Amino acid sequence: MAGFRAAPVVCVFDGQSHNVVPDPPDNYPTLMCADLGFVTPLVPAVAGAPWLLLGTAERMARKVTPYAHAGLTTFYIMEGGQGDLDSLFGSATGATTYARMVAMADIAAGAGYSFLIGCTIPPSASLTAGEETQRLAYNVLILANGDDTFDAIVDLDATALGDNTDETYYDPDHIHWNAVGAQLAADTVGPAVTSLL
Repeated sequence: MAGFRAAPVVCVFDGQSHNVVPDPPDNYPTLMCADLGFVTPLVPAVAGAPWLLLGTAERMARKVTPYAHAGLTTFYIMEGGQGDLDSLFGSATGATTYARMVAMADIAAGAGYSFLIGCTIPPSASLTAGEETQRLAYNVLILANGDDTFDAIVDLDATALGDNTDETYYDPDHIHWNAVGAQLAADTVGPAVTSLL
């Protein structure tokens, strides 16, 4: 019997609904991995869940750290945080939301992930004007990467995904990407992955 051999590259995508909507094979993790010739991604992301809930020690131990060595090279890619800013979860500031993301990334790094990639938060119709201000503050923090937490930062907000009223890329809810938007996200995150290989 042949022994088990890990895939050369495995990508683990965490965060909110941008990782899981549309359904596979049209979501951005699946599209990106298919375009790059990688195995099917692992996507523990949960629609609607903020870093506040995704980053609990119990959840990280069950859903994230076990996959740190799933591939010979394993990426932990984070695109989320919208829920933290939302009033449903207390309207966290951009700084608090970013701190929660960094704490999760630190756990992933400690578990042995090869590379960590963080993404900015694109706009969403679910955010109030005050929450939008905090979204922009969050994006400033992650782009500065002051904690040197991430190996790469992807600015999705600087692409056409930065206009959530453009239904070329967004569903009519102006929250979720359609398949074209998911492909743009895949095309934007993919080069950050390949640059680290």
